[in-house]
Amino acid sequence: RSKEPLDSPRLDPSEYWKGVGNTSLLEENNKIVSLRISRRLGESQMKDVEKRLKNAIENGFTILSGFISPGEKLIRDICCRYKNAKFIRILPSMMPLAYKQESDYVEAFLENRYLELAKGNEEVAFGRATCLDLNDEIVKIATAGEGLAVYWRPDGPLRLG
Repeated sequence: RSKEPLDSPRLDPSEYWKGVGNTSLLEENNKIVSLRISRRLGESQMKDVEKRLKNAIENGFTILSGFISPGEKLIRDICCRYKNAKFIRILPSMMPLAYKQESDYVEAFLENRYLELAKGNEEVAFGRATCLDLNDEIVKIATAGEGLAVYWRPDGPLRLG
C-alpha cells in the first residue's frame, strides 16, 4: 500500500510525496548514500563501484538512486539479489498502481528492505531536465540526515552535497 502524503525530515515539505515499502529507511539516523553513475564508466570502473557499494551495504548504508543509467541499473539488480542490501528508488514520475509478480522488487518489498518514492501524482515526461531534477533530489535526501552523495565518473568518484 502506498503511504501518502509521506512525511520525513529528509523530504522537501513543500512537495507532495508518496511511498511504497519500508518508509523507516528515510529516518534521519539511517545512513544513506545517494548514487549517480555516469553512462561513460568502463567495466573495470564498474567493478570498483560494485565493490565499494557492497562494502557500504555491509556497513549499514542504504543505497538511494533513480536507477536510470546502465551502471545504476546494474547496482539496482545487485541490490535486488543481495539480501543485506537496503535501497530506495526515487521515481522521476508518478508511482505505478501495481507491480507484476515477476518484478525483482517484489521480494525486496516483502523482505522490508526497499522503499519506492515518487514526488507528486502526475505523469512527467522523462528528459534531461527531469533527470537533473531527480539527481538533485537524491543528493538533498541523502545529505538531509546521516548520509553522503557520490557521483561516479570516468575520472573517479566525486562527493556531492
